[in-house]
Amino acid sequence: MWLALLPWASGAPLDPYAFPTLGSLHPSGPVTVATGSGSPTLSFGGTTLVGTRTPVDGVALAVFSFDEVVIEQEFVASGSDPVAILSRGALRVSGPVRLSAAGRAP
Repeated sequence: MWLALLPWASGAPLDPYAFPTLGSLHPSGPVTVATGSGSPTLSFGGTTLVGTRTPVDGVALAVFSFDEVVIEQEFVASGSDPVAILSRGALRVSGPVRLSAAGRAP
């Protein structure tokens, strides 16, 4: 399963097994994703995880791949790169999702 927060539509889904897993994501507090300057980061409750920056259709994509994703808190993503949250298992988002972008969408 995958959740992609992209400014464009791509023809093929991303394979979560093609990226290193960051374990399971089940944060007890708000999640913040930052992209655009250096490595993409995903932070919650004092923990910061570093994602993979990969080109997809000529655009740098911030990818975070997990074994399982359960987000019940606020999810905030900002920056100039699109974000993909990938899961090898269950993926559930039940909290509010807030996105902001910088730059132009292809």
